Amino acid sequence: MKKVKLKVKHLIWLFTGIITIYLLIIFLIQPQISLYVAKKKWEEGDIAGKEQMINLMNANLFTSQKWELITDYMLDYSLASQFDVIVGPSFSQVSGLNKESSFTWEEKLPFLEQYVEKGPINGYLVTVASELAYYYERSGDYNRATQVIEEAIGRFSNTENYWDQKELQLERAKMEVNRSNYEKAESLIDEMLDSIQPDEYYFHAEIAQLKVNTLIKQGKIQTALEEVERALKEYEEQWTKDTNNDVLSESINNSVVYEELLVLEQMLKQSLQLKEFETGNVEGRIIRKDGTPVANVGVFLRAESDVNRSLSWNEPYKVITDENGYFEFPTVIPGSYQIFLGFSFDQIDGWTWPVQMDDWIDVTGTKNITYDITLHKLINIKSPTNQEVINDQMVNFEWEEVEDAAYYAINLGIELESASISTEFKSQIKENNIQVPIEDFYAKTVSMIFPEDNLEEIHSQSSTLLAFANTEGIFFWSVEAYDQNDNLLSRSNGYRLNEDSIGELPFFYLKERELTDADQLLLNNKIEEALHSYEEAYKSDQNDIHSLRMISRLIGLKAKDEAMERKLVMPFLIDLVDKHAATADDVWRLVEYYYDLEDWHSFNNYFEQYSTMLNGDISEYDKALYAKSLMKQGDIQSAETEWIKVMEMDKSNQFIGDLIAINLYLHESIPKALILAETYPERSHGEEQKTNWITILRQMQNEAAQTEDYTEGLKDILALYMIGENKEVMEQLNKSDQPALKDFINALRKMN
Repeated sequence: MKKVKLKVKHLIWLFTGIITIYLLIIFLIQPQISLYVAKKKWEEGDIAGKEQMINLMNANLFTSQKWELITDYMLDYSLASQFDVIVGPSFSQVSGLNKESSFTWEEKLPFLEQYVEKGPINGYLVTVASELAYYYERSGDYNRATQVIEEAIGRFSNTENYWDQKELQLERAKMEVNRSNYEKAESLIDEMLDSIQPDEYYFHAEIAQLKVNTLIKQGKIQTALEEVERALKEYEEQWTKDTNNDVLSESINNSVVYEELLVLEQMLKQSLQLKEFETGNVEGRIIRKDGTPVANVGVFLRAESDVNRSLSWNEPYKVITDENGYFEFPTVIPGSYQIFLGFSFDQIDGWTWPVQMDDWIDVTGTKNITYDITLHKLINIKSPTNQEVINDQMVNFEWEEVEDAAYYAINLGIELESASISTEFKSQIKENNIQVPIEDFYAKTVSMIFPEDNLEEIHSQSSTLLAFANTEGIFFWSVEAYDQNDNLLSRSNGYRLNEDSIGELPFFYLKERELTDADQLLLNNKIEEALHSYEEAYKSDQNDIHSLRMISRLIGLKAKDEAMERKLVMPFLIDLVDKHAATADDVWRLVEYYYDLEDWHSFNNYFEQYSTMLNGDISEYDKALYAKSLMKQGDIQSAETEWIKVMEMDKSNQFIGDLIAINLYLHESIPKALILAETYPERSHGEEQKTNWITILRQMQNEAAQTEDYTEGLKDILALYMIGENKEVMEQLNKSDQPALKDFINALRKMN
């Protein structure tokens, strides 16, 4: 065998190569593998992934990768993301479902500090500095918050990141406004205005918006309105110049700052219409039911125009509760507002803020408003739970008793493949338990087919048509507690995040019945065949209540339009009523049908049945339809009585127009109607623009002062409107030369 001889230098090279490869593996390849694994674990919600990322960032990861991890995994790109949970009357929002794998402020704070000190000079630096400053503001360390912003501004000096620097300067001025340091804020605003060009109109508008908010907080409302009008005019002029358009087009409304200025202008104008205008003060305290204060909760006072939008960094009224749970908003513009709260998971775990959709704060400026908030323990449920299989004719519901509860309400839900759907089931339950016949479940409708429905979408959720008669379905329930004034006290569904608060799981199965052949066809997405099978079954057995119910849900499949669908379904709904198998929802469909036909004998008959079935516990919408029917039947006095009841129930005041119309007709007094408009201001409904009845009535008042027989002419048109003579109303309007009167009648017609 031939021997291979190696020289010493070759051995040194070989050893050096091995060491080099080893070091490459240890310091280059292995960290990249570890990083890949850590990201994968984090995305899967594994807490180990977060811990590995932190270790890698503190060790031998490339600096560029470290900055990327900060921007990809540690930043919140919206104000709402600063909190785990946002709760408000209009909506709730969860920012981080992965509680364990999300980075806490304690974990990410040192890395954000490093980014501000030595991270890349780019747009991310603005976000990092802003979030870090907001964190220190929330903690009460205002000096450190200011230092963070100024340090980031200093790093942008003499760079090409001009706009980034300006955004931070704007943020710096906002901080002074938040602290009521108005003189310092105005000085910073003036410095920014001196340093930007006239054609930088978007940034001019952002500065103007801040300036307007500064003036508002100082109570200088008239000056604020003049400033916002000037800013809007300047923006429009520069926009038309920049886009080479002689006139404004709809695309200008895509500008966020322009839209926000328009909202500010409207709010200020409405505020100045008040007889005695001054800003108001809103304050309160957040505590738990046991009296414990809740500190460091984000509190946002949101104007009516913003309540259906996500939180933005430009929220004009935002504070953090102090160690005793107190918050305060001084110098609030008069108007309608809702409170939204930002919680961490630890703060809300096992608790609920029982706020309702129509919870409003009306700031008039004439008095300070105290708005205290109490968090209540979630209700623990007892039965049915934990996927219990129910084979009996009765289902027993039980839950823990709630102090001061006058009654309870139960909601039912259906689990779908990638979602769930829920519906109200029983209300006005006086005890903390109830026995419900299984037939009540089978009768409960969750969905039905309408002519305009997309059949493919129906196929994907055909089980909801069978609803609680589906023996293969997984169902869940929740309970709510109300006081004697119908205020929500607590609920069972909420944020339960650990073993102490999780409680019993609200899932159950209904296995008392067996699926029919038609049911199987429906669950197999053969909806047309299923409908035919139900029809054949009902023809052969007129006592087959299940098939009768299913026909009423599916018959829309045969209709070309809504009118045809109603005509087809009516005989089956009447059969359900005659067989004493109809639900209140079934009878309500008959009520609406005969209302549209103006068959008042049938309408009144079915409305009485509907009210009796619900023991008189009908909604404001139901009462409104009844009041409207009384108007159309010519019983104006009774209609006024019913409309007043509606207004006492409906805090959104969406029906105030009809009460004003009746009041004007019966009492012939615009000042009296104006009092109603001021007492019940209409709220915004989703994205729909509300009607400002106060403004319209004041304009009518001016017209009436200048026009002889104005009230008599108005009464004539209202008489036609109330009985539904729309054609005659339009003929009268076309003859009128009174713009405010036309606006009023058109607003009534739009409302309906």
